[in-house]
Amino acid sequence: MGYYPATLFSGGLAKSGDWVGFGGEVATDLANPASTKDQMGSGRQAADGWLKSAVLINLRTQSDIDGTMVNNNGVAETDSPAGVANPYTVEMEMNSGTSWGSYCWVGGPGK
Repeated sequence: MGYYPATLFSGGLAKSGDWVGFGGEVATDLANPASTKDQMGSGRQAADGWLKSAVLINLRTQSDIDGTMVNNNGVAETDSPAGVANPYTVEMEMNSGTSWGSYCWVGGPGK
């Protein structure tokens, strides 16, 4: 989440993008962070709802150079390294018609 001014980019990305993604990471003091065994999440899956899993509400994207914000109208996908089972789940509701707008619940890893 955040704002990245067009001056940081050259070419097409300074004006528009075709894809928006978000995620998280685990902090570690290890010299090689890739070797951490820490996992992100409460251990509850997205189906357990916002009281038990992480929730992101009012997901919006900037639709033009003037700063117009619109509801995110994407699809839920998760990503994991090739050959590794993905322990995380995502449930999304786009343009929900509620005060939460577009939102998602993210859960994992399962215990």
